[in-house]
Amino acid sequence: MKKTPPAVGKSNQKQTENLPSRPVSIEKHPDPPRERLEKCGAKHLSIRELLCLLVGTGTKHQTVYQVVDTLLSNPFWKDDLKAQKISYLTKLSGLGTSKAARIIAAVELGKRLHEPPCPVLRSLHHSKRVYEYIRPHLSNLTHEVFWVLGVDHSHHPLFLETMGTGSKTQVHFMIREVFSILLRSEATGFFCIHNHPSGNPMPSVEDEHITMKLLQGSHVVGIHFIDHIIATSSQYFSFADQHDLFSSRKMNL
Repeated sequence: MKKTPPAVGKSNQKQTENLPSRPVSIEKHPDPPRERLEKCGAKHLSIRELLCLLVGTGTKHQTVYQVVDTLLSNPFWKDDLKAQKISYLTKLSGLGTSKAARIIAAVELGKRLHEPPCPVLRSLHHSKRVYEYIRPHLSNLTHEVFWVLGVDHSHHPLFLETMGTGSKTQVHFMIREVFSILLRSEATGFFCIHNHPSGNPMPSVEDEHITMKLLQGSHVVGIHFIDHIIATSSQYFSFADQHDLFSSRKMNL
C-alpha cells in the first residue's frame, strides 16, 4: 500500500506564515551603504545612504530605505534636522525615539566638528560682542556667507545657522527659511550677520533691502530682529547702531 508523502510545500508555507515578522536590516540590500562606506568613503555616499546607516533597520512593514524615503519626502526635512527636535522626527512612520536620537546626535556632531569655537560665551547685548562672536568664522573666507544667530531673552546665543553662501560680492538665501528655523527653535530674538570679503563693511542697496524685509517678517512672526551686522576681518557695520531702518523701528515701538 502506497503511503501518501506529506505535502511539504503546504507545510512550509504554513510555517512561514506563522513566523514573526522581523525588522529589515540594511545589510540585506544588494548594495549596502556600509560596504560602500568601507570601499569608497563617507563622502561618496548619498544623503539617503548616510541616513540609512544612522537609522540602521526598518520596521515590520517597511525596509530601512522606505523609512528614510518617508523622511526625505517631507519638504521641510532639512529644517527638521536643523531644529534638532526628536518630536519632529518621531512623527514620521518608522522613526522611534532611539533612531531619531541617533540622527540628531550625528547632526550636532557635524556642527561641532565644522564650526570653529566661539570665544564669547556671555550675553550679546552690543554689536561689538556679536562681532567678536562671529569673527573666528571669518578667517580665510573669500566669499560671502549669511548667518542667523538665535538668542534667548537674555541675549545668550542659542544657535548659529548658515543660511547661504555666495560669491565675492553677493550671497543668496531664502528669507522664509530664516523664519522657518527661528519658529522651530526656542529663540526670542535674532541677529543676522554676513561678511564682506572686500574689507569694506558699508552696506549696499541690496543689504538695506534685505534688512527691511527681515524687519517686516520679524513683526509678523513676533520674534525680535535685534541687528544686522556686516563683518570683515578687521571691522564691522551695525544697522542697529548706524542705520535709519532700526532707528525708525525704535520710534514706532
